[in-house]
Amino acid sequence: MEALRDHIHLVDYLSIHYYFGNAQRYGNDVEFSDEQYLNLLFDVQHLEYQIQQAAFIVDFFSEGRKDIGIAVDEWGVWHPQATVESGLYQQNTLRDAILAASVLNLFIRFSRKVWMANIAQAVNVLQSICLTKGEKTILTPTYHIFNIYQPHMGNIALKADVESPIIREPTEKDYVARQRFQRRLKSLKALDVAVSISRDESNLVITVVNQSLDEDLDVKVTLSGNREFQGGSFAIVNAVDVRAYNDFDFPDNVRVREESLEAARGKEFTFRSERHSVSRLSLKLGG
Repeated sequence: MEALRDHIHLVDYLSIHYYFGNAQRYGNDVEFSDEQYLNLLFDVQHLEYQIQQAAFIVDFFSEGRKDIGIAVDEWGVWHPQATVESGLYQQNTLRDAILAASVLNLFIRFSRKVWMANIAQAVNVLQSICLTKGEKTILTPTYHIFNIYQPHMGNIALKADVESPIIREPTEKDYVARQRFQRRLKSLKALDVAVSISRDESNLVITVVNQSLDEDLDVKVTLSGNREFQGGSFAIVNAVDVRAYNDFDFPDNVRVREESLEAARGKEFTFRSERHSVSRLSLKLGG
């Protein structure tokens, strides 16, 4: 960026890549401990740090002359099973889907600067959204996350105040792992949330990740201002275990369930956020 200071008009994006890949810290694609599960989700904050640093860099060098975006043009989980010999093929569990949802929530919260983001990759490679074998195709848990997040598209991101239990505190190992980058690490909360509103302000979309391995949570949603909820719909991605995955014999181990949210009326309502799940609430607004 220093070399481009006098040619900032040529720059539209600063590209960053971020892969979650550490066999010792995260385990394997389908075999991992509870600690390794939490390690992976805890490390989403490292990507957040990279985005914050990239935003500072582009704003510093542009000096207000041009608004430059960030393109996270490669991101995802890179498990040790994905090697050159395997064609970078790996399985994709509910844990990967929860990670994807937490990252998408992060992008929504930073949408003022993150203008483009591309998971790596679409088919049969790394954290793909579908797997193929001959003429057969199955949808991975990560696919279902992208599917239920579609209502966020084209919306305006909103700030949400979230109160949540803490499920993991920073440890000395975390600081050692990231000593080159971060000196202050945050606790991992059970709930990770992103909120957006449609441009005509008629619909609110809330995506909630319950990262806890063992606790269902009753979540109270409260709307500030003079608007009210007027019902809506609810979609959830979950399975019996975070190690569940879809394969060609059992393609629906991890799937989407959809329900009505007609009880969501007035200024506030409560819904059940299941352990290790991702929920999307699409809510009509009135008033």
